[in-house]
Parts: sequence; C-alpha cells; structure tokens
Amino acid sequence: MDYLQIITTLFSSLLVAIITAFIAVKLSLKRFYTERWWEKKAETYSKIVEALHRYKKYDEEKLEIEMEYPRDDNEEREEYLSKQWKDSNAELEKAVDLGAFIVAAEVEAIIRDFLKRKKGDPRDEPLFEIIQRDLIHVEKCLFDVKAAVKKDLGIK
Repeated sequence: MDYLQIITTLFSSLLVAIITAFIAVKLSLKRFYTERWWEKKAETYSKIVEALHRYKKYDEEKLEIEMEYPRDDNEEREEYLSKQWKDSNAELEKAVDLGAFIVAAEVEAIIRDFLKRKKGDPRDEPLFEIIQRDLIHVEKCLFDVKAAVKKDLGIK
C-alpha cells in the first residue's frame, strides 16, 4: 500500500508539473509573438512618421526656395528634394498597400486621404500658395497619424 500511495503522489505531481510547464511555455510564446508583432508595428509606424517628416521638410525647403530673392541656382538641392519626396511617397503608398495587415485601419485611412489630397496647379495659382497649403495638409496628417499610432500601440 505504501508503494501505491508513493506512485500516485509522484504521478499526480509529475502530471501537475507537465501541465504547468506546458501552460507556461504557451503563455511565454504568446507573449513573445505579441511583443514581436508590437515591435514590427512600431517599426512600420516609425517609417511612416519619418516619411511624413521628410514630406514636411520637402515642403518647407521648397517654400524657402520659392521665397528666395534673387533666385539662386538650386539644381542639386531640387534633385535632393525630389528624391526625398519620391522616397516619402513610396513609403506612404507601401503603408496603404500593407493596409490593416500591419497598420491600424485608422492610420491607413488617414494616409489614403493624404495621398488623395488636391495638390493644385501652378498655372492657376502661385506655387508658394500650393506649397503652403500642402504643408498644412502634411502637418495635419502627421498630427493625426501620431495620435492614431499612439492609440493603436497603447502609448499614452
């Protein structure tokens, strides 16, 4: 009888240990994957905010060039700004293409609306007015995206 009680106690202890270990591993893996997913989202959001920042800098520098008098030859600067604009636009389009897979639907909608904004035609109005209006759009988008990102990532 003593052996049966010892075996029963060992078996039940072993069973509890196995179940506890299994649950601990499952919870640890779930937490690990959640943290990794959060990091991936944070990285993607960081790229989006950087792209919007480059857009903002683009508009600010274009406005500065437009307001210069006398006009300097800014071919290199214009080339650099053009590349910045293209890179930023590509990053934002990529975010929209990723959609709700990585970014929140709210962020996707904000960026989609931003990319569809009316840019203006320099034949109809002064270029500096177009750039100023675009700068306002960029700043609003940047503000809205940052607020939505904080909400999605649970940052206060």
